[in-house]
Amino acid sequence: MATSEIARTDYAHEITTTYADNQGRSMEFVTEDEYDARRLQWCGEFVSRDDAMMLLPLVGEYGQFDPARVAEVLTEWLPQSATVAIAREYSVCIYVQDAGEEVECARHELRAALRADECDFMDNGTLRLWWD
Repeated sequence: MATSEIARTDYAHEITTTYADNQGRSMEFVTEDEYDARRLQWCGEFVSRDDAMMLLPLVGEYGQFDPARVAEVLTEWLPQSATVAIAREYSVCIYVQDAGEEVECARHELRAALRADECDFMDNGTLRLWWD
């Protein structure tokens, strides 16, 4: 999907709403409605690796989470066939299906490159990345 198309989807709106308290503004400028609409526990749908990388800037920077760096590293590490879900578990979280054997073998290196606090495979084989 082209950048402009994915940015206009309901998914993009959900990300913006979920991270309404993290849109590069001081909390004093976040409206009460935006603050009330944010979600601390949320998981979006799985989309293609490339579409997810285009959506990451909507999250904004968050502690060690830098969307530009994360997109660059994941594009380099993940196979084209991987699918990605942007999520929030109080902080930024990303789930990856079909991450590939290379990632499974080198997840500690991936964690360091992403500056993620957690990088683990769940029982169903999905890679979970989380930043505090």
